[in-house]
Amino acid sequence: MKNTLNTKIQSIRNRGIVSSRNRMLFSNDVETVKSYIHFAGTSEINTTDENGKTALFEASFEIAELLIKAGIDVNHKDNFGNTALFFSDFNSTWLLLNKGADINAVNNNNMNALYTADTSKARMLIKSGININNKSKLGHTSLYYAHLLNDKNMMSVLMDAGIEISHKEQKRYAA
Repeated sequence: MKNTLNTKIQSIRNRGIVSSRNRMLFSNDVETVKSYIHFAGTSEINTTDENGKTALFEASFEIAELLIKAGIDVNHKDNFGNTALFFSDFNSTWLLLNKGADINAVNNNNMNALYTADTSKARMLIKSGININNKSKLGHTSLYYAHLLNDKNMMSVLMDAGIEISHKEQKRYAA
């Protein structure tokens, strides 16, 4: 079995697939990823794709656990300044936060992970201490973007958490 996995991984590497992210996530198979880490060593764990993303950006919870254990940088930023926390699902968000991910990291537009979160993830981020009043480069909070998307559930989560709302915004969001 181990020889089959090593052969499979070597074949993928030899075909010149662009990044370790693709090599590790091609099957999302835990055993294959374990074998890859053993075969390639930890030196390739933080290899990025053309957008600067590591494998952690799109990894399932199980794969993320393996990558973190192997030493992947949980605070690595891609070419746009995003960290894996911007793309993680609920369970992976919990894992990243518990492994030292910077909850208040901002991207090139000065947005934090709250701007890309669904309501469940937003609640976790808020309980974990994310800056809910963070403003983008354009001066808008995540509430503004939730309003643009007509996401009333997210607006409610943010307002219940005490996001600051100016007098002008109160009229806009009350409708």
